[in-house]
Amino acid sequence: LIKKGTSCYNEAIRLGEKAYDEFYDKEGWTPNCLDFMQHLSNRYFNRAMFLLQVKDDHGKCNELEQLGIRDLEIARDMDNEVIAYGEEIGWNSADRAEAVFNVGLVRIRGHILLVEMGFADAWDIDEKIADLYQLLTDESSKLNSELFREITYAGRLQELEAEMMRYALVKKDIKLAAQLAIRPLLEDEYVFLPTEIQAVVSLMAYVESSELDLDTSSRAVLRHHLKELGQNLKNEKMRVDSVCSGGVKSENVSASMANVFSASFEFTSDRSASAAETRLASQALEPDKAFFTNQVVIMEQF
Repeated sequence: LIKKGTSCYNEAIRLGEKAYDEFYDKEGWTPNCLDFMQHLSNRYFNRAMFLLQVKDDHGKCNELEQLGIRDLEIARDMDNEVIAYGEEIGWNSADRAEAVFNVGLVRIRGHILLVEMGFADAWDIDEKIADLYQLLTDESSKLNSELFREITYAGRLQELEAEMMRYALVKKDIKLAAQLAIRPLLEDEYVFLPTEIQAVVSLMAYVESSELDLDTSSRAVLRHHLKELGQNLKNEKMRVDSVCSGGVKSENVSASMANVFSASFEFTSDRSASAAETRLASQALEPDKAFFTNQVVIMEQF
């Protein structure tokens, strides 16, 4: 399985590099060329996630880990190149909001997964979250933003909040995770299934923690309702084959449960206050084609 998967990723990257080279030779730094660079970056990122998740089942664990980390670095550098060269050629950022958000969300999800697996938190996840939150805020002030063409502002916010909950739990900030969980459950008529599942996980962690000042009986009632809700959501997730492209109507959190949780929080007006200051890494790095070719040769050994 590892050999087959590695072979597929190697071939995808080889074809991506070929397409990128053809467009660069033909057009130079154009939107088409940068689109292919972004696709190539995604393929490096996907291979990195694959290698780092299967490395423990391979005889050359350390080598695969090093290659996976290097793939993450390549993807990061190429993401920065796309931004930097896009600004240089006057790429219309208004038409790229959806692509930027989707790529950023995938990177956040992947990096959080690695931290959950025990890897060091060395990928500026706080800043990536802050960047996407700022993008949402900026685009929400526009009359017809491409970012909300298929998914509403509330839906986009839910996508980001689900990852913010995960990251808060990884950092042992259980109260923050629960605070984030309450907003979509109370404010949004429809909630994406993955977001609602993550919200229940976050609230359950809060109920089980010592941070919630509640008597034993009330805690048991909340635990029971959350377990029941969580199981129902898992069953629904299985029913739709683990993919939910639409929202589910959020009618599962009773008013009494919501009041108990809300009363224990002191919300601030700045929802992004806990995130790091927004910073856009835009330094361009020249592509090293020889290095990319060498990486493929090395990977083929596995």
